[in-house]
Amino acid sequence: MIDQVTGFKAAAIRAGLKKQLDKTDMGVIFSDTPATAAAVFTTSRVKAAPVELSMSRIGSGQCRAVLIKAGNSHA
Repeated sequence: MIDQVTGFKAAAIRAGLKKQLDKTDMGVIFSDTPATAAAVFTTSRVKAAPVELSMSRIGSGQCRAVLIKAGNSHA
């Protein structure tokens, strides 16, 4: 069970990303209103597409949700 914090919602599921299929491996935290966001990214010249997309979107300094995953590459 996930405790709720006022203004935020959270959930987790078994998405089948981990080898152990009975383990929770994906979660999301959602803000009812735009929240302040910041990030640190790789300095490598070669970046995966999701990294480049995140770099372009974090410039607004706000976000509504964060997706957390486990069991595969975090590129």
